[in-house]
Amino acid sequence: MKSSAGRRGIVLPSRLYDLLVTHEEQQAKEREHAGSEWHGGEWMFTQPNGKPLDPVGT
Repeated sequence: MKSSAGRRGIVLPSRLYDLLVTHEEQQAKEREHAGSEWHGGEWMFTQPNGKPLDPVGT
C-alpha cells in the first residue's frame, strides 16, 4: 500500500467526471437492489452483484 505522500491527484475532463459520478449512482442502486447478495469491495466496475468483472469472460 502506498503512503499518502505517494498518492497523486489527476485532472479529469468534466464530461468523464460526470460519467463516473453517474456510474457511481447507478452502482449504488444496484447495491441496494442486490441487498445481502452484494459482494462488497472497492471495485469501480462490477457485475450487478458487486463482484469484479471477469476479463476472461468478456
